[in-house]
Amino acid sequence: MSSIETNQQILSNLVAIIIIGATSFEIHHAIFFRKWYKLKSSEIFTFLLLIAIGTVASYYLNYNDITYSLFNTVSAASTTGFGFDL
Repeated sequence: MSSIETNQQILSNLVAIIIIGATSFEIHHAIFFRKWYKLKSSEIFTFLLLIAIGTVASYYLNYNDITYSLFNTVSAASTTGFGFDL
């Protein structure tokens, strides 16, 4: 496995962890107890929509790599503070 593939796997795992950490405990509770109707909140929809729009914009404007674009967008949307330039 090359170092680029390893970096992309690490970034993908970090994206999942950051998204889990950025969502509220109410969402965690709804997923854990399978109360799917509570997932239709505007909070989670807006958060995921901002991530999708930001990733596409970042992909075309800066990085031309979807993994780096997704990582930087999720980091900025969740105010985690991670980021890097290629």
